[in-house]
Formats: sequence, C-alpha cells, structure tokens
Amino acid sequence: MSAKRLAQSIAALATVALTLACSSSPPPSKPAVRPVLVRAPTRPPPPAEPAREEPPASGPARDIRFPVPSTGELANGVKLMVSPNRTLPVLQIRLAILAGGAADGERPGLASLTADLVKESGAPGLSSSATFARIESLGATLSVDVTPDWTSFGIAITSDQLPEALELMGSIVFRSPLGQSHFDRIKRQHIEEASALAREDGDWAAEVIFYRDLFAMPADTHPYASHSATADDLTKITSADCRRFFSRHYVPRAALLVVTGDTSLDTVKRAADKALGKYRGGDPPVISFTDPNPQETRKITVVDRPKSAQSQIYAGVLGPRPADASWAAFEVAAGVLGTPFTGRLALDLRETKGFAYITYASTEMLAGSPAVFYAYAATKTETTGLALEGILKHLNRIVNEEPTPREVETAAANLAILDAVSLDRPGLLANTLVMLRGLGLPDDHLSARAKALREVSPEAVLKAAREPIRPGHEVIVAAGDAAVIAPMLSRFGEVKVLDPTRGFQRVRTLPMNPKATL
Repeated sequence: MSAKRLAQSIAALATVALTLACSSSPPPSKPAVRPVLVRAPTRPPPPAEPAREEPPASGPARDIRFPVPSTGELANGVKLMVSPNRTLPVLQIRLAILAGGAADGERPGLASLTADLVKESGAPGLSSSATFARIESLGATLSVDVTPDWTSFGIAITSDQLPEALELMGSIVFRSPLGQSHFDRIKRQHIEEASALAREDGDWAAEVIFYRDLFAMPADTHPYASHSATADDLTKITSADCRRFFSRHYVPRAALLVVTGDTSLDTVKRAADKALGKYRGGDPPVISFTDPNPQETRKITVVDRPKSAQSQIYAGVLGPRPADASWAAFEVAAGVLGTPFTGRLALDLRETKGFAYITYASTEMLAGSPAVFYAYAATKTETTGLALEGILKHLNRIVNEEPTPREVETAAANLAILDAVSLDRPGLLANTLVMLRGLGLPDDHLSARAKALREVSPEAVLKAAREPIRPGHEVIVAAGDAAVIAPMLSRFGEVKVLDPTRGFQRVRTLPMNPKATL
C-alpha cells in the first residue's frame, strides 16, 4: 500500500500538469508574412547523450528486528497490545473494532457511515462540540480509519493524559448516542462524495469495478466485492441500520486497544481496566468468507468517462495469503514488477516508452481472503491500449522468467526499508499492530517476514508468482473514454462498458477483435 500511496501522489501531480497543458490557449494569430529563404549555416551534429549510468548495487536487506508487543486482555474481552518506546513522553492510541467494510452485508457503506456517525455524535451526556472541545484540551484530534476488516479510532497524546484519553475514547466508541441529526448530515455528505467520485474520479470508479469483478460469485455477494459504496448504495442506509450495526459490532469482545510510546503494559492495563472495563456486550457476529472461483477467462471492463484525456488501468488476480510460506517471495515478485521508479513497469512503460506517467504493482492483504494483487497504470487516452499491452507482457514475463539476483535484492531491500520506517514512527507502528491483529496474523509476523525477505531467491520468486498469476485469466478494468479505449482493449478480449453515473449499468459489449488497433 505504501507503494500505492507514493505512486498516486505522483499521479496527482502529473494529472495537474497534463490538465494545464491541455487547457492552454493557442497563441494569437499573426498577419501572414512572405517567407525569406535563408540557408542555415552548417553545424556539427549535437553530441550523443551519455548513456544512463546504472545505479549502485543495493546492499543486502537490513536485519530488522521488530519489537514483539506485550499483550493482555481485560475481563470484558477488550484485547491489549502495547509497544513501549521511552524516547519521548508521547503516546499513540488506537481503539479498534474488528469489523469493517466486509461486515456491511446488504448495505455497502454501512461500516464507514457508522464510524463517522460514532465520531461525530460525541460522548453521551456531551454535545458533539463539547466532546471535541475536550479532545482539543488534550492537544489532540480524533481520527477514524475504516478498512475492509477493521475500524480504528486514533489519538496522539502526552503520556500523562492516558487515563483521561481512554475514558473519553471509551465513552465515544462504546456508548455513542448516534444522533439522528448527525446521521442525516453524514449520510448526505457520503452520498454527495460518492456522486462526485462517480463523475470525476477514474481511479475510484475503476477500483469499485475491479473488486466487484475480482470477487464475483455465481449467486451470493462476497463481503469484499463492495470496495466502496455508490450513491445508490448509501441512499438505502437508515439510522436503524447504523444502530443495529453499532450494537452488534461495537462491543468489547470485538475491540482491540493498541498503545505505542512512553508507557508499559501494566500502566495501560490499569488505565484501561478503569476506563474500558465497565462496558459490556455480547459476542460479535462471525462473517462467513468463501473464496471466489478462479477466473476461467480474462475479464475486461471499461468504466466510461466520456471525453477524458486519460485512463486508469487495473489488471490483477488473487494472490497468496499473508500467512502462506510463499508470501514474502510473492511480495518480492510484486516489487520486481512494480516498485515505483525501479520496477520493470516503471522502467519500461514510463521511462523508456512513455506509455504511462505513473505505473506500479501493489498488494492488499485481507483477513478472509487471499490477498489482492494488481498492476496499475495511469496513461493518456491514446496510449491506453499500448499501456495495457505492456502490463500484460510483464505479467507474462514475471511467471516465465526468473528475475535477476539484483532485481530480487533491490525489491527485498525496498520492502525492508518501508518496514523500518514504521519502527521509528509510533503512529505507523500502532497502525501496523492493528493491522496484524485485524488480519489474524501472529505478533511476530513482521520479524518472520523480514527474515524471509533476506533469504528469498530468484527461484522462489518465480515459483511464488507462477501459481496465482495466470496469463489470460486476469481481471482488467480501465476507466476512460470508452468511445476511444474500448475498441483498443477488444484486442485482448470481450469488453463490457459501464456507466458510473447510472449505478455502473452495462451500456454495451464489444466482442473480442484480435486485429484491433492499439
């Protein structure tokens, strides 16, 4: 995900530059002038550009030792994870509920809307503004982050404020009044945001359909199929839905308290017993997951954005699970293919051919499913077909050709560096600990993964990539001007065209045309 955030930041800058370039006005016309032919003086040819120097070889991946957190549990079922760091007298606190978007059921967007409603409604007995005033008196702000598998409320404070912060967070998370006026306002905001995204954001539209197609099932709807709610989805959610979701999932037995910084497990447990131990609730519901059937053929979908000057392409599959023995090698394969700037996609499609202004490969870990893997490219409309052709060629290469030892070392070192950054930042470390528990991974997972990264070989990388990545069986989604790009993409298979402003209804289908011009 870190690669995705970095790459999308660059994409945003490139989009602005492209927009400015496309919108510039032509120079004013000048009166015609009769040309005068002048023989240009003979000049020597310009010197050849120096060959690009190879960067120095990367060293071996660092021997990173992740601190294994101290753990505990309150009598009411709240789990504790504490990672002490005495460098500064500050704490990062995360109070997480182990239920996210995958628990939406028949109401996509319910977990996200409920989380915002909990935050905005404040603590019982206090108005929303009074609650936020108390948070600000701690010199802090309350954040909320909703993923497919958990919802995390976060705050940063000085270590002496731990008891007051936990008391306040507990009352907000476990006893939110869920005010109707707040619900009406937040629902309206979510609908407006989703409507704007459907009109204006190609990445959002492409991701919605990519996950829907990747997790498609013959009859039921997979919990991970609704990656982001549409305006139509959100319209159906009622305040009663939010109250029901809250009462079922926001219970101590589904809660995880993570604290990193200047403290200890004993200190946190004493404060948490007093602040959180008084809350009660039943067992949270268990979400049922079934792996989707493997793709029998390639599936191509275009999300229509008429007159768009650019396209966003996703091409991917389901990979291994993070707990699998092949996971570290598969991550390295993804890095060889798609690390921003140094991966094969960037060096070929961006640097050499100019088919994409940003391109990368990424993985998303999920608790109840194999991980999502995809290659991405943001490109101009006229080069969409060429960009996809390049992505497919590199997906084919990664499963048919061993990477070089240097490629493996570079990709593994990049992953190790990203991990090392989280060790030095208590906020990132707190998020990482929530992630481990949310995904059901052991507390020493990152240490074991770091060891596996140091030992991974080119042979292991090829083997890890071969099983999940099957050329000709990818899920492909492109957002862009369908009138232009759909005929191009028909070269690679049948193309469905959807309208994002009409609930992603199918508007037409193009048969495969192997002779289509790219």
